[in-house]
Amino acid sequence: MVEILNAPNDIINSPKNRKNSPQEDSDKWWGKISGFKKLWIAFALIIALWLWCKEKSKNWTVVQNFKKPTPENLKWRKVNDLYSYYLWYWWERFQIWDSLNFNPNEIIQSLYEKKFKKIPSWFEAAKKFYEDTVSKKDFNDFEACNYKILEDKIEESISDINSNFDWDWFWEKMLWWDKDKTKLFKAACNNIDEKCLLAYSMTELFPSCEGELNKNILNFLLQNGWEDFIYYLPAVNDDYASFWPYQFTSLAVYDANWEKRWASIINQFLPQEIGIPWSVVKLVWSDHHKAAYLFAMYNIYTLIKNKNNIAPLNLIKNSKHKGDLTQLIAIMHNKPANGKDFLQEWYKLNTDKKYLDKKTHNRKWEVTYNYDVDKNGSIDLYESKLSPSTSHWYWKKTYYNRRALS
Repeated sequence: MVEILNAPNDIINSPKNRKNSPQEDSDKWWGKISGFKKLWIAFALIIALWLWCKEKSKNWTVVQNFKKPTPENLKWRKVNDLYSYYLWYWWERFQIWDSLNFNPNEIIQSLYEKKFKKIPSWFEAAKKFYEDTVSKKDFNDFEACNYKILEDKIEESISDINSNFDWDWFWEKMLWWDKDKTKLFKAACNNIDEKCLLAYSMTELFPSCEGELNKNILNFLLQNGWEDFIYYLPAVNDDYASFWPYQFTSLAVYDANWEKRWASIINQFLPQEIGIPWSVVKLVWSDHHKAAYLFAMYNIYTLIKNKNNIAPLNLIKNSKHKGDLTQLIAIMHNKPANGKDFLQEWYKLNTDKKYLDKKTHNRKWEVTYNYDVDKNGSIDLYESKLSPSTSHWYWKKTYYNRRALS
């Protein structure tokens, strides 16, 4: 090595000791190829480049076809969790830009794939429902809608049930000819309106308690194909085969093998052409709203059977602000047993001034509550840790969803 470094330049630069540069190696390789082969290589590269550009152009066209302008009330909002899934963003948190690439077919496929990872492998009902029904639908073929139109359709479903319900048979079979309880049951049910059901559906569909945000995203989704879409939406975080805007399972809608459950128990008092199907996977379109109303009716019925709930129900049915009633039916949808706790707490707040003062002014009170007094003077409980369950979060979410729709 020392000898070479100290050697004359003609020895160092001799072909034996000098390495070729990359450019020289390339020229040497290219020089061995004939002119005809060079033409073929150039032609193949041009074809490959053309195909790549064509595919990119096709994909860009597809993306442009599904590009939707973002409403002003959603622009630059930061969202996460289920909002991301519904809007076709799959990272945990993102900011909504001035447009969204919104393809319902791709979104619902992704949601069901996520659902299948959540439910037990032996539970085939969800997969069968997806393969037989959902996968065959084209959710890009839709008619634009909005939440006001959806409210009208819910109102129509409620009206169909109320006008065709056999109150006499119900009075005889379920309440044993007790006229006072039947009157109370009918009055309480008649106070459940389209805003109540839509608010409690929003509680099931969306993760946060921002009522305005939930309403605005629901409206955007409905305007871009989701009226049909939400009827096939899976509950991605549920271990059961649960779908649709109210996230029903077979625990709520079931009438087979001589067994009736919850909504299906009340359904027996309707004509067959008005009522809902026997299975939750058979529900279509307005059946979902009917099932939600029937389920709410059943939960009110379970409260009426207990004499301690009669006075609270009489008060809550006369409340001009229906946020409290909406909370009640949403809580009992989540966990029926917590409905009684909510009802009793709400009643004490609205009838016992000392109890209200103790709860709102005594900082040493063991359980913290938040309250709101509406313009009619009633006290609305919208957050509580009364029960060690998720119900207190349902109370708060439903409260703000109902206010956003008012």
